[in-house]
Amino acid sequence: GPSSVFGGRRFGTLDSEERDCDQPSMRILCLHGFRQCALTFSEQCKDLEDALGGAVRPGFELEFLDAPFLFKETRAGRPEQRLWWLASDDGSEYRGWEESV
Repeated sequence: GPSSVFGGRRFGTLDSEERDCDQPSMRILCLHGFRQCALTFSEQCKDLEDALGGAVRPGFELEFLDAPFLFKETRAGRPEQRLWWLASDDGSEYRGWEESV
């Protein structure tokens, strides 16, 4: 899948296999929560990114991935909402977990 880098941030999907020749010295995987997306989570982590910039040697990169499943009730005009798995109504079955990990 496509991925792109904005400053020290990389956005992509779980099937992203594209890698730059010049690997950063440290990559930190950032996984969003329930019904979020990589872009929204990256905005929430801006303070963390700023703090790491002073504490980690140059070349670190935060990599934000989108979960594979789109939440069916995302409203128009709102950021995309994604899920790491699909739970059954009674919570006894979690489909897609293997695909996510």
